[in-house]
Parts: sequence; C-alpha cells; structure tokens
Amino acid sequence: MKKPQRLGLALVAALGSHFSLFAQNAPVPFEAESGTSTTPPVAGATIGDWVIGTTPASSTVPAATYITTKTDQTAYAGGNAAPATAARVLTYSITFPGAGSYDLYARIWVGPGGFNDDSYYNATSFGVKSPTTSGDWRLQNGLASAGYVVGSTQPVDGLGTAGFSANATTPLWKWVNLSKFGSGASFTVPAGSLTQTLQIGAREDGLYFDKFVFGQTGLNFTVANLDAGTQGSAVVVTPGPAPTGSPIAMGKPKYLSSAYSTAQSPYFGVYWDGTTPENGGKWGVAEGTRGSYNWAEADAAYAQAVATGGPFRFHTLIWGAQQPTWLTTSGLSDADKLAAIKDWYQAVATHFQGKRIDFIDVVNEPTHQPPTGAAGPDGGAYLNALGGNGATGWDWVITAFQMARQYFPNSKLMLNEYSVENEPNRAATYVGIAKLLKDRGLIDAIGIQGHSFSLAPTSTASIQANMATLASANLPLYITEFDLDGATDAQQLADYQRIFPLFWENPAVRGITLWGYRPGHWRTNQGAYIANADNSERPALTWLRTYVASTYTGPMWTGNTSAAWATASNWITNNGAPANALVSSASTYTLPAATDDVVFPGYAANQPTVSSAQSARNVTLGTGSTLTTNAVLTLTGNLTNNGGAVAGTGTVALGGSSAQIIGGTTATTFPSLTVGSATASLGAPASVRQLLTLNGNLTTNGRAFTLLSDATGTSMVVNANGTVVGNATVQRYIDPTANANNGYRHYASPVAAATVADLATSNFSPVVTPAYNQAANPYAVMPFPTVFGYNSARLTSTSALTSAFDYGWESPTALTDVLTPGLGYSVNIPGTETVDFVGTLNNGSISRTNLGRGPQADAGWQLLGNPYPSVLDWNAVTTTGLDAAVYVFRSTGPYAGTYSTYVPNGPSINGGTNQLAAMQGFFVRTTSASTPGSVNFTNAARLTTYASPTFQRTTGPAPLVRLALGAATGPADEAVVYFPGDATTGFDPTADAYKLPASGTPLLASELNATGLLAINALPALGTATVTVPLRVQAPLAGNYTLRATELLNLPTGVQALLRDTQTGTLFDLSQPTGYTVSLGAGAAAAGRFALVLRPSSPLATASAALSEQVSLYPNPAHGGRLSLGLPTAMGQHAIEADVLNALGQPVFHQTLAPSANATRPLTLPVLAPGIYTVRLQTNAGTITKRLTID
Repeated sequence: MKKPQRLGLALVAALGSHFSLFAQNAPVPFEAESGTSTTPPVAGATIGDWVIGTTPASSTVPAATYITTKTDQTAYAGGNAAPATAARVLTYSITFPGAGSYDLYARIWVGPGGFNDDSYYNATSFGVKSPTTSGDWRLQNGLASAGYVVGSTQPVDGLGTAGFSANATTPLWKWVNLSKFGSGASFTVPAGSLTQTLQIGAREDGLYFDKFVFGQTGLNFTVANLDAGTQGSAVVVTPGPAPTGSPIAMGKPKYLSSAYSTAQSPYFGVYWDGTTPENGGKWGVAEGTRGSYNWAEADAAYAQAVATGGPFRFHTLIWGAQQPTWLTTSGLSDADKLAAIKDWYQAVATHFQGKRIDFIDVVNEPTHQPPTGAAGPDGGAYLNALGGNGATGWDWVITAFQMARQYFPNSKLMLNEYSVENEPNRAATYVGIAKLLKDRGLIDAIGIQGHSFSLAPTSTASIQANMATLASANLPLYITEFDLDGATDAQQLADYQRIFPLFWENPAVRGITLWGYRPGHWRTNQGAYIANADNSERPALTWLRTYVASTYTGPMWTGNTSAAWATASNWITNNGAPANALVSSASTYTLPAATDDVVFPGYAANQPTVSSAQSARNVTLGTGSTLTTNAVLTLTGNLTNNGGAVAGTGTVALGGSSAQIIGGTTATTFPSLTVGSATASLGAPASVRQLLTLNGNLTTNGRAFTLLSDATGTSMVVNANGTVVGNATVQRYIDPTANANNGYRHYASPVAAATVADLATSNFSPVVTPAYNQAANPYAVMPFPTVFGYNSARLTSTSALTSAFDYGWESPTALTDVLTPGLGYSVNIPGTETVDFVGTLNNGSISRTNLGRGPQADAGWQLLGNPYPSVLDWNAVTTTGLDAAVYVFRSTGPYAGTYSTYVPNGPSINGGTNQLAAMQGFFVRTTSASTPGSVNFTNAARLTTYASPTFQRTTGPAPLVRLALGAATGPADEAVVYFPGDATTGFDPTADAYKLPASGTPLLASELNATGLLAINALPALGTATVTVPLRVQAPLAGNYTLRATELLNLPTGVQALLRDTQTGTLFDLSQPTGYTVSLGAGAAAAGRFALVLRPSSPLATASAALSEQVSLYPNPAHGGRLSLGLPTAMGQHAIEADVLNALGQPVFHQTLAPSANATRPLTLPVLAPGIYTVRLQTNAGTITKRLTID
C-alpha cells in the first residue's frame, strides 16, 4: 500500500518520569473564516470561492461563524485531485508558541449530503502550495463517519462516530483530529521559524468549517479543551503484563503472520509464525544511496522469522510508488535503469545468500502503481526499462518475474495487489496477469493485500465472489497486508468476525499476514491495531486467538500433476512455503487425511479421480468441478455440492461418528452411496445410480431422493441396518432392444401405497376399464385397458373362453386402486418410457398367501412381483405349494413376447435367471388344487452386491440339450431337456417348468402329454436305451424356420442328440452348428412330427473297399442341385445318413434316407459353390466316402 506514515506516540511512566516534565506548547486556536483567498470573490462568494455564514446558538452549542466552499469540485477540471484554482484555497498565517510537532484539529459540520459533503484538501506541509499540483495536497475524505460532539469526554482523534446532520437547518458541529484522520499527518514547526503558512483547499460543497486548533502532538484534547482552547493532557500508558504463549497459528496448516518493524516487534513471536519486513525490503528504503544498502529492518525481520520458525516473505522488489529517487532523477537511460534493477536483485540475492527467502513479492500493485512515473515525485519511471507494456500489455511484469526466477530460484514468487478482493474488474485483470506468468512458469502464488478500506464496505457475497475469481488461476492465495479499522472495539470485532473467516477458511488461501498489530501501525489513526500500547489485547485479537485455535483449515486441490487423488503433488496441505528454500522451491506435499476438509474447485488443472480407497472429512464441490470415484471414498463429515458433480463407478461412504449431511446448492448423483450407522440426512436433492447401502437411516427431509434407472443400470437398496426415512422416487427403465414400441411389461411396486395412476409418465397415461371384468367378450370392451392384474380364480369350466389362461386378466376398478406390494401388474406401455414410483420404500417381510388353483388345465397361475427397490434372488425366496419355476415375460411386439423361465438349481430358457429385477412382475404356478400356495419375500432374498438384470446361470453337471427355434429374423423361443437323475417322466414341481405360451412368437416345447407343454423338462438319467422326447413346434407365420441345439452339455460318451422329422424322414445330427431348417405353415406342426432323440452313436467303421465300389454317385461332376445315389439292395434296406462336406471338412448338407427297396436314391442338394466335396454315407455296413465335383 501507500507509504506508512510514522506517527509518534508519547509514553509516560514506563519510559521515565522526566518524559512528562518537558515544556508543553500551548494550543493555537484560530477561526476558519480568518483565512484569506483571492479577490475579488467569485459571484455569490464572500472571499475567493468561499462563503462565510453563521448558525444560531442552541441550549448546548453556541452560535458559530463558519466558512464553506461555494462550488463543488465537479465544476472544475482537476478538482478531483487538487483544489484546481487559487480561489478555492484558504491561507492562514499561524504563529506557534514553540517548536515541535502539532496535530491539526477542526470543528466541522458535514451537511445533509453526508458522504457527498465530507471532503477537502489538506496541504502536505506548511507553505504555499500550487492549487493544481496533486502532490502538494492530501485528500481528506469520509469525514461524515468521524468526529466527537459536545459532551464527549474521549480524546479527539481521527476516529469517533458523530456522523452528520441530515437536516440542513440543524447543524451538527463536531471536532476531528485531521492529522490522525485518513491520510493526515502531524505538522512540524522548526525552531527559529515559529510563524508558518497553512493552506486548505476546497473539494465538496456542504462541508462547513468553524474553527481550527493546533495542539501539541502526543497530548490528548477533549471537545471541552478544543472549544475553550485549553491545554490537553499528557498521554499516560501503563504497560500491562507481558503476553506469553505460542504463535496463534502454531501447528496449523496455514500461517498467520505480521509485518515486522520496530513498532511491531514487541512480543511478536507470541502471536505470529511468519514475518515480512514492513519497509526494510523496499528498494527506496534499502538503497537510498546508490550502491549503499540499509538492511537493518530486513535483517531484524529475518532474525524474527528464524526465531519463530515460520516463513519469511520479502517485500518487495518492484513497486512503482517507492524506489530510490536517484533512479529517476539521475538522467539514467532505460538500459542503465535495467542494469540498476539487476543490481538491486543481485544485492538482495547476495545479502540473503545462505539464508532462506520463502516468498518474494516480485511486483507490488501492478494495476495501481506501475512504474510509469505518473505517481508523483516518488513514482517510478522505469516501466520501459523492463520491456514496457508490450504485446501482452504486461511485458514489464513478465520481465520482472523472469529476472526473479533467475536470481531467486529457490523462492516462491508472488504478485501483490490491493482492492482486487472488492473490485470484480480489477480482480479479473489481476488474474489475467497471473495466468500470463503461470503459462511461463514464473509465478508460484498470488498476494491479496486485504485492507480495511477494501473490505469493510464490501458485502460478504462480493468478497467471496471476487476470491473465487482470484482462485481461478489455480495458484495458492495469500492475504498479505490484512487490517481492519477499529473506530470502536465493537465495530472492529464485528468486522473481524465477518471478514477474517472468509480468508482463513478458504482452502485456496494458505496464509494471512497482518500489516501490523500494535500502535505505530500504518493505520493507527483509523484504529486498525488489535493490541494496545499497554500490551492489552483488543477484543478482535482475543477473538482471533480463540477462533484460529478452534478452526480447522483444509488442504487445497490443484490437480497440477494429474487427476489422481492419490498423487501427493496434486495437493497443498501446508502453508505452501518451500520445504527447504536453499535447495528447492517445491513444497512438501501430502495427501489429505480423514480429518481434513477438502474443496474441489472447477478451475483446477485436473479434476480428481479416486482409484483406490481414500478418505476425507468434509468435501465441497465447487462450480464446474467433477469428483470421479472408482473406488471407495470415505467421508467422516458432510458432502456439500455447490455446482459440481460426482461421477465414476465407485462408492461414497459416509463413515462419520455423528450424523452427516448431503447438502449444498446443487443436486448430487452418486454412483453408489453407503450411509453409516451414525445416519445421514439430505440438505439438497440427491440420487443414486447403482447401490445404496443403509447401515443407518437416510432422512430425506422432504428433499427429492431418486433411485435412478437407465440404459447404464438400475439402482438398488441394501437395508443392512437402516432405512430411507421419507419419500423416495424409484425409476424403472425398460430395455427397448427387443421392442421399443408398445408392449406388455410386468411391473411391481417398490413403494407402499402406490396407485395405478402412478404408472403414468410424460407420454403414457394408464387406462382402466372395470367393464372388462364382466363382459361376455372382454376383448370387445372399449376403451381397452392398458393395465391388468391377474386373477386365476376368474377361470371357470363354462367354456373354452373362460377356462383359458388369458381369461385370468382383469382390469383395476379405478386409477386410485393401490398396487399391492408383492403382486405384479401387466402394463401396455412404450419401451421408451421410464416409470417411477414415489413413496416409502418397501422393506422387510412381505407375504402373498392363499394362492389357489382350480381344476382347469390352465389354472393356478399367479402374477407376483418383486416388492423391493433391489434385485431379488429367487433361489432365496421361501415358497410353499408353488412350482419352483419362475416366468418373466419379455415383450417383442405390441401383443407378442416370450417368457424367460428359470428353475432353481436347474437350467433356464430365453435368458431366465434367478435374479429378478427391481419392480419386475413374474408368474409362478400353484402346484396342486388341494394346497394353496404362498410366498414370503424377506430382505434375506435381496442381493447385497450390485446387479442390474434386464427388466422383464450356471447349469449343473446333468446332461442337457437346449433347443432354439426361430426364423432368420425376429424373436425365437427355447426349450430345455435335461437329465438330472432324480427326475421322473411326469411333471416334477421342483425341476420342471411349464411352457407359458405367448402370441406373436415361435413356440418350442417338449410334450408332457396331449395338452401339457414344458419349457424345461427334467427326465431320468440317460442309460443305454434310446430316449425319444416329443416336441411341440409352432410358427406364428408360414415360412422357413431353423431348429438347432444351442447347448449340448455333459452328454455321456457315445450318446448322440438327434432331431427327427418324420414328415421328411430326416434324422438330423444336432451337433451340426447349421441347425435344421424346415418350412413350416402358420400354427402348430402336425402331432408327432418332431422329436428329440438321444441314442448311442452308430458304428463308424469303414466299409470294405469291395462294398464301397458297389456305391455309385452321378452325375459326377454334378452341374445342378440333384444327385443320384446307387446302392446295393441289402444296404438300401436300412436307414442311411448322408452328409456333404466341403474342402475344410465342414458339413454343408445332411439328408436321412429312409429304408427302401429302390436301388437309386435322389439327393437334393442346395446350391453349392463349384469345388471338390466329400459325400459321407453312414450305413449299416460302415462309413462310405465318395469324392464329388461340382462345376
């Protein structure tokens, strides 16, 4: 900041009794209207541009004659920097009683304009000044906030809170010590020159002066003293006990330091763990005479840093407001000036060689005081010597830092500036300079001065916004010259309590330096000191001790090395000072601990990724930040999301010992979330994409909480020892792969008290039609329902219609009907829709009982549903009186689909599995009409590890044949026949599964009897006898279909699996991957046409050469698809399997030749590519091979 003004403070008693006995100079009062100005006056003025007037007396205040300026400064060019004209200057000739230092007091009245009526110009010293030279004048602004009125017994200084009068006719006269107000200073009267000239200059109209008093500096003058012109009293300071203890921030990850000077040195190490020379490091102080250096204050500051053990910051190398006068008055060229700058850098480096400079303010106040020479007599004029503004606009700053990096390779290099914390545009400019330097690897930190005049008038929100801007450079921030004025203890304390935490608790701020703390402070006149001259602490300092001791400050994430959380160099967890400034400028970096609070800013070089188990206390996500967790991140505190996101596939685990909060300004989506036994609650909306584990309760507090479902997966809940307290939203995404259009999907409600209406989405409205349930022909009812339950009790033996499976469907009676947990519902809904239910999540035991079965062939089916917001393991569900199989419908069209069927500890078809998705409806069947079935769902049957089965296994060692039927495109169907050994040829409730037919798709099943079809058929163990299993094959449309074995598992050695087609006489080897293609008409194939045959392999001995010669093949070469086979009569009496193999030995054709007396048999070949083939005949006499050429 500006040059500190040195103000003397007389100390009595402690400094010796003779101090109070020196001759005191009497005060010198004089009337304000006694001043002189130009004549003739301007129009309407009394003298110059001044008006003299009077105010009447009151009961407490005598009448007063005053003088005030007639014209406001806005009427004059240059009036905002100096009086502008001689007519606006008042001149006084004062004769003093003796030599010495005097303070100037004024009795003033600030008019109703308040802060628009409260400024004037004070001459910088005695003598006649130029009205247009700004360097001759000090602006005294803000007088509306200070002063002391009649009745006040306090000493009049530059403080006070008298205010101003808003009534133009009711003056409020008050006294102010102008030497201690603002930038004022005391006046020195030398011996032999007791008569001096004092000048004041006009600025704002509305400021009235009654009288002035010059009082001896160091004496206290009250309002009564000044009104009467009587002598003040001596300042008596009785030192109190010496403060003791360790620095306030000792052991903290940030430092709290102070500027160091003689005035600030008492008990310095009791309070501060870092040191900055206040003035001794400034070029103008250190090298007042070229080549001659004064390091006294800098060395004293360094010695204090060594004694304390904290960081040492050197202030400053380049500052356009203070440098040696010889630099700009010696006629040096730019080249000479640059050489002088280099000499200065070298002198600092040489003096501190072998010592440590942790931080260096390389350039001070680049936006306020660049070294252009425009700052007045003490301003620099060497900007061009450093390269000027150049292409970047800041080339001179870049040069200064390049040189600093060269001369001080082991120090952290900083910028330093004021009012960037309260001026958004200046903050943005400052960050731009920092980024220019950062791009060149020249800067390590950003300094923010933090003075009272910038902070006290600024709102908390504005300070925070500007600090966010400053942090966007992703460099550590340091508050370098902090102070807060203290007109009163209460005001200073309130400002400290509001403002200091904004910096101390900001993770980007790694240290704070107060710009002094005792009287002698550069803003002593404003009361900015926090320790008194008697060593007592003002309330702000007492609070600061307690606050810092009890307040945690967390690490800073930079991401400067990578995105890896586990890489220590991505973090700054200490105060950012070099670990060993003599060796390296790199900090010692460590990872945050479980007790550390972490903030992730969006401006970090890389956003963090957790790839191994990590921990922290509180985590805050800043705007634009993304925390990716692919492992477990354990938080012992809260998560606050203020504009960021959580990504990845890992888990955020809340593992604190007390209740935790998920809050902030932004909703948070977790990949997986674990709530600990200490519980948690929502302070903002949240959602979970995969796994929610509740070891304790999660209370929503009325905030939206969503279990997500989409193409990437569906969330699930594990109620380990907790629940969601409050409503939750549970989504159910439909996999549209098989059918994106309308189709029946079977749902179940995962929440209590959901209704049919809750099935609605943005593009789907459920329809219920109660008339459907009583209609003779329900299929003709309009509007046709889109929501159905299933009631097996509806089936009767009255007719084929009422006894059929489909007659069990019934419509709810109203949209308000509750969806019963544990039951399923069929909904005709587009595959593009995501249904969600809102309510209390189902948890614990849920049972469905009295599941009956009538006498009808299709009776006993029950549409149940997974009642939980989690995957259900059917193997772990307890049932009685039910078949073991479970059936899940998968839609393939508006009215078409297949059933995925699963038998516990057995095989499945069409993708059936033991895992039933959340909200999944499914069929089961009551085993016997005499024993109603029941099912008991419990938490023990819910998966506790994440799975997301499709909404709509392994197999044991038993021999198994899995058959599939399908056209070239479109849906297919499966059937399984397996041989576990303990099965029967009848229906086994624990091992078999019925075939639930569905329209619009092929049907493949094994036949139990004329009417009973099995999707999964368990049969006794295979032996040496041939086993034939009749198959039901049904096509939805006429066309070509292929029936193949997709699995042949664990068949005994020598056993073949064959498909018999009695209509064509074919016995197809199911080990052939091509499958058996056949033309089918719409509907079921003829009874008995198809069968699965398992039999011991036929002998594969090679027939004798003589017999092989009796077999002929013609024409050969063949030219078309028809081929004739000549056979011996005896051989033709037996079935023959004919295969055609290509040159790779792959079968391309198979035909079974039925026994016949015909010696010539036709082989109808498909269209084959020209080439050499092998025809292999398996006959009763052995295997015969023939070479076949196709042209």
